[in-house]
Amino acid sequence: MKTSIRTHEGRLALVTGAGQGIGQAIALALAARGARVIATDLKPPLETVGKIGPMATAVQLDVTQEENWRSTSVKSRDVGDVDIVVNNAGYFPNRAIEELDLATWRKTMATNLDSQFLSAKYFLPAMRKKGWGRFVGISSNMVGLAIPGMSHYIASKMGIIGFMRGLANDVANDADGGQYRIG
Repeated sequence: MKTSIRTHEGRLALVTGAGQGIGQAIALALAARGARVIATDLKPPLETVGKIGPMATAVQLDVTQEENWRSTSVKSRDVGDVDIVVNNAGYFPNRAIEELDLATWRKTMATNLDSQFLSAKYFLPAMRKKGWGRFVGISSNMVGLAIPGMSHYIASKMGIIGFMRGLANDVANDADGGQYRIG
């Protein structure tokens, strides 16, 4: 994507699930707008970083693991304070409810929903200190559709909407007049 609009100049964005598809496209778009990018995935997304160039860093991140979020927040400080977090990583196996096991349910919730909380836990404090930050939680149009075998996925994506609304309320009255975008 070519653009001359450098709206994110000087910002540092972290994108989960940036190894391919929508996550890679988001990372490339943020870089095209001037942001430095920390591209994350289960395996370091070297292809994405190669497409962006020196303004990007690849980091291995399993979004379901709190220790991974903690260590990613520490590693990111070598690049700077993260201004934008895009939670794009997702897990969506199709399983009829009678075939859905608890392990699949929990992996879906951890990947799609726990990751939203963990990113805020580890990156919101620095954003609050600076008085500026953005969290983007990728939901799905499936939340309004009736698709068999996707109850766990739809529940997790509806949860993202609720969490983002709650997070927006949590930061709305920051005493320092911070500027946040939650969505």
